[in-house]
Amino acid sequence: MQAETAGEGAGVGGPTPGRVGGLRVPVALGLACAVAYSAFLIRGTVVWNDEATYSSVAYQLAVHGKLRETYMAGLPGGEAFYFHNTPLYPILQAGVYRMFGVGILQTRMFSAILGALSVALLYSLAARWLGSRTQALCAALFLACNVLFIWASRSGQPG
Repeated sequence: MQAETAGEGAGVGGPTPGRVGGLRVPVALGLACAVAYSAFLIRGTVVWNDEATYSSVAYQLAVHGKLRETYMAGLPGGEAFYFHNTPLYPILQAGVYRMFGVGILQTRMFSAILGALSVALLYSLAARWLGSRTQALCAALFLACNVLFIWASRSGQPG
């Protein structure tokens, strides 16, 4: 009985990761990542061919109201039936284009925000599943400092 009480009392004394008070760390971590990932989104960076190709679907939806890929235009059915990626990312990105306009900054900022949210989500889930905020912070920091993750979060293409 006493062992059960000790196990139950381990979470007492501080906010749990799922509650509002427990959101301070993931929100702060997410904001820090958003600032870090958004650094140099435009200056001194190359616009990759993939960024233009993938964002063209969101552009078509935002401007013309059609979810299609134009680089397959001219092929039989290519414009209407071919999608290189699943459509959720371009649909969300089209919403960003409608609100803030179309440009490489909007394209890359959307990816940077999603990357920062991924780090905050990893922290929250790891804290809940592992029961340790220290281990959750380590997991989130490992993801946030991963070079490939940083690159993917700064590029304007679906992961």
